[in-house]
Amino acid sequence: MMTRAKVPWRAIVRAAVVAALAGSPAAGAGLPPGQFFASRVVEYSPGTGHEWYPDPTLALGGPRGTGWMAGGQDVVSLGVQGRLVLGFQPGQALRDGQGVDLIVFENAFAVGALRFAELVRVGVSTDGLEYAFFPVWCGLAGPVGPYQPIDPAKVDGFAGVEPVLANVEGNGLDPFDPAEAGGDAFDLAELAGHPLVLAGTVDLSRIYYVKLVDVLGDGTERDDWDNPIYDPTGSMSGADPYQTSADIDAIAVVHGLPVPLLGDANRDGRVGIADLAIVADNYGSRAGMTWEDGDFNGDGAVGIADLGALADNYGSSTGGAGAPVPEPAVLPLWLSASAWLWGARRRQRRSAA
Repeated sequence: MMTRAKVPWRAIVRAAVVAALAGSPAAGAGLPPGQFFASRVVEYSPGTGHEWYPDPTLALGGPRGTGWMAGGQDVVSLGVQGRLVLGFQPGQALRDGQGVDLIVFENAFAVGALRFAELVRVGVSTDGLEYAFFPVWCGLAGPVGPYQPIDPAKVDGFAGVEPVLANVEGNGLDPFDPAEAGGDAFDLAELAGHPLVLAGTVDLSRIYYVKLVDVLGDGTERDDWDNPIYDPTGSMSGADPYQTSADIDAIAVVHGLPVPLLGDANRDGRVGIADLAIVADNYGSRAGMTWEDGDFNGDGAVGIADLGALADNYGSSTGGAGAPVPEPAVLPLWLSASAWLWGARRRQRRSAA
């Protein structure tokens, strides 16, 4: 059961009224475009063999590819069966648009028509608790030798296959254009039939987390058609085992939701009583919260920091600075806020009964 902290109802109402009386700061000089890179490491749980590149922050920002014939070194190693969860600035989210929505950059490289590929499963989540993973297929006939390339036509749905061509520091290739960026492209529409999507647990219009999981490619893991998965992982037993694992360079969001106005939980372009009601309803929730639930700092919870952010920006809109609310509006605001908070309080008590 989701745990909730004691809700400071009087403080919430007082914050709303104080914000209304004081006015609010300017909304800011425009929103960023809906294309961006990961900016947060949410989780890093490396496996064996990650020691060469152990810094997960190297997966943040744009790709630094080195072309078709060499793997880049501005990367973090997952280690065999290790995992990395990346997030964005609070309020930014990956969304399902037309065509490719996400590009994952791993330091694969070409060996003629073949690829040195270290396969990665890719999952997405709205709440950071449950993930829908893209379906994968492996048609390789048998085990892959250590550091040996594979036929890219024999695998599908994985990251870690195609070389990284775009380099945000070294060339002019567009890291958000799948036709020139390199890397492995993913379309969220492919997950439309996933059980978690159908249940509404994973919302393809607002994905806040991307999980990357290295594959143990010795045939023990199976694809979505129950075929064994092979890549150059090698032997995990014996006196001198060899291990190779995926090395993540970056991820690029091709279609995304830009950062809204701070405190604008419902993304309607202004911070007002409706947003306060959302925060009140979810106040004290400690896990799985998103921007639309009132989590404005991206910690997965709704608490006093989020209430303060809303209060600081109360009355602002994307059209400019929010004008101070005249004194005659204070009483209706107080009554409206009190009514919503009283209702939220009753619901909380009823659910706890």
